[in-house]
Order: sequence, then structure tokens, then C-alpha cells
Amino acid sequence: FDTVTAVVTGNTYGFTTSVSPASYDDVTVGAAPVALPFAVSITGEVPASTIDQSFPMTLEIYGDGSTLLGTEDITVVVPATL
Repeated sequence: FDTVTAVVTGNTYGFTTSVSPASYDDVTVGAAPVALPFAVSITGEVPASTIDQSFPMTLEIYGDGSTLLGTEDITVVVPATL
């Protein structure tokens, strides 16, 4: 693939997300696994609650912007505070 990118999907909660690095270039996918580490940052605020709150999202990895190469579930857990 010329470029491999990662995007956070399912963020319907208003969090700010970023992925670093933005992409990897000239990635050859074959029989051997290829490690492409991405760092995901998720920030935001939610109202306090008496119960733990969970916010599921998904990290999707794409080759050349259209071929889905893999996914990773992400869950942000905000502990109860009231």
C-alpha cells in the first residue's frame, strides 16, 4: 500500500480524537505480520454520574484510504464520581 492510516469511528459522544502518526508510507503486506504502532488520544468531558460510564469506539486501519486492513475496539471508561 502507498499509505496506511488509522481512524477512530463510532465517536458519537463529542470527544476529541487524534491518531499519531497520521500515516505510514510504502507498506508491503504479505505472509509475514507487519507492526504499525498508532497512538490514539481521546479527550473530552462527560457529566458526572453515580455509575461507571462506558463509551465504545473502534480504531480502523486502512490501506490507501479504502481497504480495511483491521480493527481494534476501544472503550473509554469514566468511573462513577457522585
